[in-house]
Amino acid sequence: MNKQAFKKGNFILSFVLILSLIFSSCAFNLSFATTGDGSWENPYTVTQANTTQDNTLKTVQGYIVGQPTATTTVITSNYPNDYAFALADSATVTNTSNMIYVQIPTASRSAFGLKTNPSLKGSVIKVTGYLTAYFSHTGVKNVTAMGTITQTIAVTGVTLDKPSASLAKGSTQILTATIAPVNATNKTLSWASSNSTVATVVNGVVTGKTIGSSTITVTTADGGKIAICNVTVTAGGSSPYDSTYYALAIGKTGESLKATLNDIIDNHTKISYDAVWDALRYTDQDPNNTNNVILLYTGRSQSKLTNGGGVDDWNREHVFAKSHGDFGTTAGPGTDLHHLRPTDVSVNGARGNLDFDMGGTYNSEATECNSDSDSWEPRDSVKGDVARMLFYMAVRYEGEDGELDLELNNLTSNTTAPYMGKLSTLLLWNSEDPVDDFERNRNDVIYTKYQHNRNPFIDHSEWVNLIFN
Repeated sequence: MNKQAFKKGNFILSFVLILSLIFSSCAFNLSFATTGDGSWENPYTVTQANTTQDNTLKTVQGYIVGQPTATTTVITSNYPNDYAFALADSATVTNTSNMIYVQIPTASRSAFGLKTNPSLKGSVIKVTGYLTAYFSHTGVKNVTAMGTITQTIAVTGVTLDKPSASLAKGSTQILTATIAPVNATNKTLSWASSNSTVATVVNGVVTGKTIGSSTITVTTADGGKIAICNVTVTAGGSSPYDSTYYALAIGKTGESLKATLNDIIDNHTKISYDAVWDALRYTDQDPNNTNNVILLYTGRSQSKLTNGGGVDDWNREHVFAKSHGDFGTTAGPGTDLHHLRPTDVSVNGARGNLDFDMGGTYNSEATECNSDSDSWEPRDSVKGDVARMLFYMAVRYEGEDGELDLELNNLTSNTTAPYMGKLSTLLLWNSEDPVDDFERNRNDVIYTKYQHNRNPFIDHSEWVNLIFN
């Protein structure tokens, strides 16, 4: 090799070495910048603590990923005791070589032990102790301080379940907002309508006020993320009876509408309580099996002839509890088919005279129903039915001609008073569970075959809000 080539080769080698030193220096500085000094304010990462097992007193920060029970075993559920937990730099780490094992001091076990506090798994925690082997594994022992770190998860977006909606004047629709990510820390929302004379919105419940259009906007408190729904308010629903049966009610609102509807529906044909048995066989007939009826709370299809008082028989449920006002089974409210429904005997007994509201524990037979000490929650598919039956009763029975004045209020402790609740929940159910064909057919059968009056809130569900909201 000649001298010129040798010099050229040395120059290239020197240049490569210089570049290597520059890049290795940059890499070292980057790595150092992402680790701490082991103080409480600037703790070690788990990776850093695993390479510094020198029995020095340091603070380590990481995610609790489970409980070590052996050198290479970390369990993630059914924790045997509160003695230890494993930390990692990520909540998803499963390789025990990337974990550090922490010995929990006796005084801290009730607060940080996983058997007592299994929900701590996935939490970020700081631990100050001596970096030394534990379970023949990298560890932290003789801990002097511990504390969880509150993580703030920022909102990245919000969506609505529908981009547009149409509702009748006086009716409501519910918009459901979904915040991303689901574990965002601050899920506070604000709602606004671009034209509140057309539509108002309160916590996602949109109410149509006048015919027109409005944009509903939901905004997150964190980050100001928005989603919109374009709402159109129409004149309202219509029924074949608007020009005849309901002619005097069309266009009215509030007490005027309530009084007019009472005049329209209150002079109905009354039947006896015994006659209710046969009537329910037709009003609640299973459209898929004409030999059966559909039971209100269970949804069970059952033979029309299995009525009575025995186990699994069906009987006559007063949806507006007959003890609320003590109207019993006398002709009128006690036999009004618009709120009498076939129900399982034991389920009827479980409901008793409870008011209606959300929550409680599920019923062992009507498993889609819940109840607590003062309220009953029916299955979702008949919540609107129940609400509209009660709205009917509050309009039909206004204390005239010696009848009771039955009303709705926002309580669930009405007992013997002539009231049923809970009004705010019933308004919600009317909106969430729209009128279906079963209700429409039932209304028609009662009108044409038995009582010759209609439930106006089945024909015009938007009238509920014009009177009660």
